[in-house]
Amino acid sequence: MIINPYDFDQAAEAIRSSLEMSPAERLSRMRRLRETVKENYIYRWAGNLITELTEVRLNQKPAAEVA
Repeated sequence: MIINPYDFDQAAEAIRSSLEMSPAERLSRMRRLRETVKENYIYRWAGNLITELTEVRLNQKPAAEVA
């Protein structure tokens, strides 16, 4: 469940909802969470970040062209 951790009422409601959730929904949510974690591990995140940073640099115009 996605919540704002600084919103105590929302966090409390999410905990209540989680405790009352059906076993089937809990299982479904846990499967999706595990798949997301499996696909977005630290090395993939770092590789994507570096790739995006190089693309930003390649897409920038030199300072002489900006003026």
